[in-house]
Amino acid sequence: MAVNRFLYGEGYVNGQTVSAANVTNCRLYRKGETSAILTGTVVDGVARIYVLNNPNIIKGEQYDVRAIEGVPNAPDSILGMITTITAEIAKITLNPVVASVGTVSGTTENNGQVRISVDGVNKTTFTANANGEYSGAVSGINVGSTVKAEAKVGSIYPSYVEQIAT
Repeated sequence: MAVNRFLYGEGYVNGQTVSAANVTNCRLYRKGETSAILTGTVVDGVARIYVLNNPNIIKGEQYDVRAIEGVPNAPDSILGMITTITAEIAKITLNPVVASVGTVSGTTENNGQVRISVDGVNKTTFTANANGEYSGAVSGINVGSTVKAEAKVGSIYPSYVEQIAT
């Protein structure tokens, strides 16, 4: 089974496995454990496990994913090979902020969204380019202001960085 890169905050763990009539489910386990925490589906070799807002999914933690051949809870079902994934934290950087310039820039996930706030007030959202670079003008930045950049994944902002404007 091949599993796509998974960013904490995404709604599904997605992957690919054999396309066979008797492979209809897959399971997610904490790394090294034998009790599944979630069961997903396999349709035409495409595996999907719904994980959004599940308290068992913790950013930075590792999980094992397996396809299941046969009826999932039947004693004769066969568990596929383990693929280990990490609930990765979205990358986010923020370049030094100069108040007199009023521009904020940095990097995040390719084509990702970044929410910018100044002194706790949300100001704008930028969309990064295909290389993950974002940049734009932001009003209200003074010397000593705390500028925060948060990476958006799905509907949440699980990672951030801050800079004090000079």
